[in-house]
Amino acid sequence: MRDKMRSYRETCSVGLCGMLIAFLLGTALVEPVTSQTEHVLLNCTFEDPTICNFKFDRNHSQAEWIRHRGQTPSSRTGPDGDHTTGDGYYMYMEASRVLPDSQARLQFPPLPRSTTPR
Repeated sequence: MRDKMRSYRETCSVGLCGMLIAFLLGTALVEPVTSQTEHVLLNCTFEDPTICNFKFDRNHSQAEWIRHRGQTPSSRTGPDGDHTTGDGYYMYMEASRVLPDSQARLQFPPLPRSTTPR
């Protein structure tokens, strides 16, 4: 997974891509991606009620991503809070009633093409 994220950073066409989100085992891993330029394509957190225009892909999902703060409703299944402040929002997939190998796909919105040379 780290190699895939590194590859994404290397091919990013803008200096500051905002955040890289990779989904692994029902958990969103958020890692800042930075470089030397001052251009910002995206500044987004899950504190935004629109979830940064992420779209739930119902065509390829058997479970659903949920925007939540605090403890997950199912006991011993998730974090007590988000990883930054402990009181913010995060995305999770309730897997209590989901079959093994099910997917929950959350699609990132299209990003504008950079006009800044690398």
